[in-house]
Amino acid sequence: MTENILKSWSHKKLFDQVPLSIAVIDRDYNILEVNQEFKKKFSKLANKKCFQLYKNRQDKCPNCLADQTFADGKTRISEEQGFNKKGEPIYYIAQYAPLMNSSGEVQYIIEMLTDVSEVVSLKRQLKEE
Repeated sequence: MTENILKSWSHKKLFDQVPLSIAVIDRDYNILEVNQEFKKKFSKLANKKCFQLYKNRQDKCPNCLADQTFADGKTRISEEQGFNKKGEPIYYIAQYAPLMNSSGEVQYIIEMLTDVSEVVSLKRQLKEE
């Protein structure tokens, strides 16, 4: 049942062509599936939790929006800072969307990340001038 939900949502042709970094995580913060854009930006996934991969943290983020989305099923959006696979700072807009099972319970979170690092850099340059 679990795999059917993921497979029905993540038709590979669409999943990998979206120009956003997309990850599917479970309630234990495990990253289950990612698209090609995600793989370009972030380090290897082997046995990593979302907070380890995005933020180099050893524990979950304070005020975790994925937690809130698991709790109430509402989509959320936030501005975030993390690190890319080179260890460089990356700035992104994160959208957290619930993926429900057939009973209407949130089983997974779809995280969609839009890289805004260039915009942040340009804003900083303009402030310095």
